[in-house]
Amino acid sequence: MQELEDDVAALERYVEALEDRGEDPADHAFDGMERFEPVLARYQERLAAFERAERAEREAKARVDEALRELARLGGAEAP
Repeated sequence: MQELEDDVAALERYVEALEDRGEDPADHAFDGMERFEPVLARYQERLAAFERAERAEREAKARVDEALRELARLGGAEAP
């Protein structure tokens, strides 16, 4: 995620440089979008991977909890 934060910071510096030169960033919208779209795509890919990892973690925890409940039912341990 640090790479994405660095990319966003670079985009912000790009806009600030335009403004410092007295230019309207809207006049550079196409150039800005060419810079922004790859960053957005990488962010969306990483966010999707993170969400998949979170879902897998929740599912794994649920399976562990179920196994512990079954073990407790069989008299082997306390259920969570």
